[in-house]
Amino acid sequence: MQKGQIVNFYCDAYQSFALQFFERDDIPPCEIDKDVDSMLCEAMVIKNLLAGVEEVNIGCRYPQNATLMLDKYGLKGCAIIDGREASKLKTFDRVILYISSLSDFEEGELADLSMLCGQKKLRVMISFGRDLYEMGTLDRRYGQSPVRLLESMGFLDRDCMLLGCNYLEKDDLSVIASYGALTVLTPQEDLLFSRSLVSLAPFVSQDVESRLASGSYPIVDMRAEARLIRGQSGSLCGKEVPSYDEALRLIGLQSDDARRDLLFGNYRVKNEELDARLKILEEQLKEKLWKL
Repeated sequence: MQKGQIVNFYCDAYQSFALQFFERDDIPPCEIDKDVDSMLCEAMVIKNLLAGVEEVNIGCRYPQNATLMLDKYGLKGCAIIDGREASKLKTFDRVILYISSLSDFEEGELADLSMLCGQKKLRVMISFGRDLYEMGTLDRRYGQSPVRLLESMGFLDRDCMLLGCNYLEKDDLSVIASYGALTVLTPQEDLLFSRSLVSLAPFVSQDVESRLASGSYPIVDMRAEARLIRGQSGSLCGKEVPSYDEALRLIGLQSDDARRDLLFGNYRVKNEELDARLKILEEQLKEKLWKL
């Protein structure tokens, strides 16, 4: 018996569709107006809905667009916005701040963001441990390991999520676990961008809480994410293969008997009206994004 609901912890609306349309893995960020952002959010919500997802956090430029579309289609979730935009927000309801690169921020900016998250009880997602060059840059700049930097800045005391975690040692994971911070893993996106593959085994052994996300990967399929993380964990760590239950929990599901079909079945939702609406949005977005 299937329990729970499928959760996609993070998807980037712009990057996902730009990759889908232009088949490039070096899509630069650009200025998105409110109307295009609304279309991106609606298309992203529909794409998740058709994939059987019931809760999703959407990376966007205008948070009200994401929450309006989530409510319109009956999904749970929040808007994820660039941390640099925090000062422009009128409300912090259903918002997660996103720090895409710690090395792009000055020390004072990071301290201010951490303080804001503490004062407003904001959730914060930090892209962390995805790039060895950035990890080295932070180490040289601050004279301490990146995970200790997060600790000293107070981020690990907040409602903190760490996205990526491709290059973390067991000692790093131990610190993360001691604060109860959540790690968010993106197996299919990692393959697309040729990042180091993540094995779930050390996360499990260190009692680190983890979830899966499609990130900027163009196809939303959370069962495929779970299958991949389970398979690559076995390849990297031999016998330490996560159980079906462990893989299912990463996307919000659980089963009484760890039934294999929950992980391997085809669960795409059949809805002709939503399929038609998504196709229209994709055609319009491809034209609009091409002009940017």
